[in-house]
Amino acid sequence: MKTSRHLALTALLGSLFLAASVHAQTYSSIGGTGTVLSGSFSYNAQGNTITIAGSSTSTRILYNVPNPKDTGSPAWTTLEILATDGGSFSTVSAALIRVPRTTGSPESTLCTATSTTGVTPAVYTCTFSSALIDFANYYYYVRVSLTRNSLSEFPAITALRVF
Repeated sequence: MKTSRHLALTALLGSLFLAASVHAQTYSSIGGTGTVLSGSFSYNAQGNTITIAGSSTSTRILYNVPNPKDTGSPAWTTLEILATDGGSFSTVSAALIRVPRTTGSPESTLCTATSTTGVTPAVYTCTFSSALIDFANYYYYVRVSLTRNSLSEFPAITALRVF
């Protein structure tokens, strides 16, 4: 009887610890939810992916990164993208940017993940110090750039996350 109460208490405390340690520590977004900016006269947003279409040679997409915690800042260290660069004449890059909350400038890039030649989706990452994540003093966003020098290639962003 004592053993089963001990096991039940241990399981309950373990569950609470696990829940607290993983609570809201990851930001993620599918590619199709970003805000498309300059150079985006022709793009396709189908399902979870944004890609260049038509005669465009570049497109920039922004993803706001909100604080997933009620207080404090998450212990993030990695930006990850799932992207297809479409071939040797195209690139997908994603930069995690921070903006001072009270002045709006200067912006600073924490890290940039860049694709390598590939016509199938692949994961690309970059890392940064968790000390750079400070939601009390900064706003954050991810700027994705799709570029190509050949109209037969279709770079695309499918998903991203910060963790």
